[in-house]
Amino acid sequence: NLPLKPGEAVISGFLSPMERAVFRAGLAIKRPMVWVLPAGLNAIHGDTACRVAIDEGRLLVLSPFDPALDAPNARRAAWCNQYVLAHCNRAVVGHLNPDGMLACILHEADPDKEVVRP
Repeated sequence: NLPLKPGEAVISGFLSPMERAVFRAGLAIKRPMVWVLPAGLNAIHGDTACRVAIDEGRLLVLSPFDPALDAPNARRAAWCNQYVLAHCNRAVVGHLNPDGMLACILHEADPDKEVVRP
């Protein structure tokens, strides 16, 4: 259960197992979401649940990467995390590895950014 306010959308790269679970739950309950995809848009080709959510206006998928890139890598994942943090109103962090990439990105974030750690 995410600490979301009414009308808020979830924005994420949805890479970790926890984030993927949030993504699946969000699709199931029809939560508005923005997926900052660390691969090309062709990576979601054939995903019926995503296609339905896109068609219904509940899912926006963003990717500045070549459509043919079908798998994420660490560099693109870091870019996506930085993009998400720069464009969200609040960051909800379910798990944080103190030595991980996200910890480094949060350390460099705007000190006024609200970070929620449930």
